Amino acid sequence: MVAVSDVKNGIYNPDGLNIPELVAHYSRKFSFDDFSTGKKINNDDLLALDVDVLAPCALDGTINSHNVSEIKARIIVEGANGPVTANANEILSERKCMIVPDILANGGGVVVSYFEWVQDISWLFWDEHQVREKLRTIMYRSFDKVYEFSKKNNIDLRSASMAVSLIRLEGAMRIRGQI
Repeated sequence: MVAVSDVKNGIYNPDGLNIPELVAHYSRKFSFDDFSTGKKINNDDLLALDVDVLAPCALDGTINSHNVSEIKARIIVEGANGPVTANANEILSERKCMIVPDILANGGGVVVSYFEWVQDISWLFWDEHQVREKLRTIMYRSFDKVYEFSKKNNIDLRSASMAVSLIRLEGAMRIRGQI
């Protein structure tokens, strides 16, 4: 990992950041200022770094028509809800940038909430390891299904995730006799 930021600014080190040290520093100061092994960077510059993976994880609309031309990452993983606008998604997809949409990348919290519900109604008690393994299985399976659908139909991952979701919804409605 070469860069991280908060809403104000970030820190960048092309040789990589020492994440445990950075977390400890940020926990003490609530700022990246004065961190010893990195250069202060603003969020616009961070988004424009020449990196393999970019993960906008805080705000919607972070990557938009005003800054999409500056994006160099080959993979974007949406850790926030809607950080890539629809027009930016279209431009990045044309440039063959893989965007892992929020519905896939940050759905783990919803899945674990479902696990809590299942445990409560069934009087089951899973330990952390079991929860993590179940989560991993579901997240990997979901990604694989969407990725395969994307490749088979020559569409981006966002469109594929929506299509797979609608197909699953249709199946559930058919089973229930609703269509």
